[in-house]
Amino acid sequence: MYLAVAFALYNKGYILPVIYPLLFYFIVYLITLAHKYIAELLERKRITSVFSRYVAPQVVDKLVKGGEEALKLGGSRREISVLFVDIRGFTPLSEKAEPEEVVAILNEYLTLCALSIFKYGGTLDKFIGDATMALFNAPIDLEDHAFKAVQAAWAMKQGSESLRKKLEEKYGRTVQFGIGINTGDAVVGNIGADFRMDYTAIGDTVNTAARLESNAKPGQILMS
Repeated sequence: MYLAVAFALYNKGYILPVIYPLLFYFIVYLITLAHKYIAELLERKRITSVFSRYVAPQVVDKLVKGGEEALKLGGSRREISVLFVDIRGFTPLSEKAEPEEVVAILNEYLTLCALSIFKYGGTLDKFIGDATMALFNAPIDLEDHAFKAVQAAWAMKQGSESLRKKLEEKYGRTVQFGIGINTGDAVVGNIGADFRMDYTAIGDTVNTAARLESNAKPGQILMS
């Protein structure tokens, strides 16, 4: 508007300064641009902070690009594959072995689980004592997620064979896995208290996977 008036008056022989309004608009533009950049930076940092402990780094990158809308952290219903894996014979072992040995053995197995999950695009939902829960096809789409869950389970089974030998030689003790996998609809999202939330899944699909795992024999993978 100011520029239009300035040019109209200029045609009639009056000259108004133009540089100051232009400078003002330029400064406002820079401030808006900086605000948008900072907001995006903070959002990326928040998403990275939330999901870096759940998924592999390359998946975090996809989540950052997708943003809050793609994540639907408030909750959504979607088809997922849920994997539960539990260490068989760990409770008796923890009662007999030294505390340092118990922690070392547990960490070896949980590391194997986490790496197998990440390798096939899964989400490490949580560690529950000596058990692990993983999701496939959440929070982002994963093609053939049921098959990827099976691949992750098989990687755990194969890796546990060499790990058993290693632990037997190092500590004179070893344990085995029992794994359960189920595919179906579940509610996924950030669940918990206002001051402490975790990204997880709830529903019958999750419960069935847990029951399958509890019924699996040492070294066995049960699926439905």
